[in-house]
Amino acid sequence: MKTGMMFFILCWLIASSAYSQDWKIIRGSGEIKREGEESIVGFVCTNIGCYTLFSNRLMVSKDGCRTWIRYSLDISYSEYSFSDIEFFDDLHGIISVRQIHSHGKNKKYIYHTTDAGMTWNMAFVDSVSDVGIKFFRLNDHVVFARTGFLVNSGRTHDIVYKSTDKGKNWEKFIESLSCIPYFMNDSLGVLRFINPSLPVRSIRVSIVRGNSYNPNGDYNVPDILIYNTKNWKMIAQNTMYIFDEQLYIKDSIPFTSPIIGNDFSFKGWNSIRLNNGDYGHTAYGEQIYETSDGGLTWKQVFDAAPHRILPDFFYTPWGIIVKSFEDDIFIVNDTKRNPTLINTEQLDIYPNPSSSAISVTIPSVEVVIYSTLGEAVIRVQDKYENIDIQNLSTGYYIVKAVTPIGVYYSSFVKE
Repeated sequence: MKTGMMFFILCWLIASSAYSQDWKIIRGSGEIKREGEESIVGFVCTNIGCYTLFSNRLMVSKDGCRTWIRYSLDISYSEYSFSDIEFFDDLHGIISVRQIHSHGKNKKYIYHTTDAGMTWNMAFVDSVSDVGIKFFRLNDHVVFARTGFLVNSGRTHDIVYKSTDKGKNWEKFIESLSCIPYFMNDSLGVLRFINPSLPVRSIRVSIVRGNSYNPNGDYNVPDILIYNTKNWKMIAQNTMYIFDEQLYIKDSIPFTSPIIGNDFSFKGWNSIRLNNGDYGHTAYGEQIYETSDGGLTWKQVFDAAPHRILPDFFYTPWGIIVKSFEDDIFIVNDTKRNPTLINTEQLDIYPNPSSSAISVTIPSVEVVIYSTLGEAVIRVQDKYENIDIQNLSTGYYIVKAVTPIGVYYSSFVKE
């Protein structure tokens, strides 16, 4: 009996270590967690840092979510609250803000940054809707923003806006009842929505071409949508439907994976975005799963129990990062670092501040200096020391250093 129990424990330890050794559960330090504060409403990572958004403050980490500091755009008035955050690249991002007046009227704003969150400018105002703005980023330029107003039965009439210039300008794109947009490009995608002419909670899916779609729905809502910018698959009732680049079904195959569809026991609609081509991850409950063939097959790679995991994975210079439902708990695989990405810890600028010239600490084939508007104001080749900045206006600047082993970012102040 003892031998059998020892054998079981040994097998369990071997099986556990087989997929858990590369992943770590870390607890963020600093001001990331406050007693009695509402949970994080947004989380996103770039190659410069990771950002967490609370209802009235923005936090940033530049060491893979281990330490956190308070960042810009704090809101200190009770009638304002943050709703969501998204970044297009290392410098350009957007944040949504909700203002509630004492007489009950709502206003929603979108603020835009071109300097990695150091400064923010208003880009959009919505004074009609009741609910906060939620972002759905398509690529490095295009993003959709969903807002809306309450109608009967607790549903919302949603309005989807579109920006094709990294969140600077917005136009109304589509409207529907309780909808979620997923897009392949800025005019072709999938819309999940409620059909009001069908029984209560009748959720449908339609292909959107341009800004039109079938209001009755093209499909019943599938169990899972797996997608990137070119490869889309829907899974419904143990069948995987494979779409071409125009979102027409080109094939269907049986799908009986024990990982997705059965053990997951998904209820309704769930989406998995593969941000890294055919390679990617998803999470259900406390488990992390990995695919390398665009979602055809999956394997479990980590069990984060007792921490439940959010579904969005970020591929950063510090490794693969995903957040738990707890404000200060993150799961990191730091063996999956991409050497072509930046590492802000290794790039220093001196002197800083400076009034005449700057140097960077890593030999670079190109150095580019950006203003807070995202404009390249200085570009030099094969030079990284004593770069003349005398003609620049006083203020804050971002520096990009291109080296043979990667791209690095830092910043300095011109006096």
